[in-house]
Amino acid sequence: MLARYDANGDGTLDANEKGAIKEHLRAEFEPLRKRMLAAYDANGDGKLDETEQQAGRKVELAKLQKLRTSLLPKYDANRNGVIDPPERAEIRRVGQEFLKNAKADVLRQYDANNNGVMDPDESAAFNAVAEKLREDMRAKVKEYDANGDGKLDEAERAKLKSDLESKANQAR
Repeated sequence: MLARYDANGDGTLDANEKGAIKEHLRAEFEPLRKRMLAAYDANGDGKLDETEQQAGRKVELAKLQKLRTSLLPKYDANRNGVIDPPERAEIRRVGQEFLKNAKADVLRQYDANNNGVMDPDESAAFNAVAEKLREDMRAKVKEYDANGDGKLDEAERAKLKSDLESKANQAR
């Protein structure tokens, strides 16, 4: 960290360099902060009070536990019950490979002139399809959001999944 932010190279971080770290961290965590506010700021005051923080922690910890439960059997190569650094590296590698393949699929599908890059017209076509998918997703959330909280809980997602599977089976 010192090497990255020690702008004047004196081996210490002065007030300006510490300020740069704070700004970097603030920018880095801004999307997370916005997401947390949108999800847990029940009274809409733009801050998370202690009750909202506790509720958020509870939900986020449950999400992490669910993620851990799904990842552990697949990536805990040494079966010690912990995702160790080499196992985390494998998760990252798999994620990067997934993104690389997804980007290649998008390019294959939308690169109309086959020049290997998304030109403005091709990007516009992709963005139009992506926006339509987002609209469809918002409509599905609205349709299946039985408790009206603006998101799908586990039961609501299960109902959506069941209905989609039934619809797919009927189409066959």
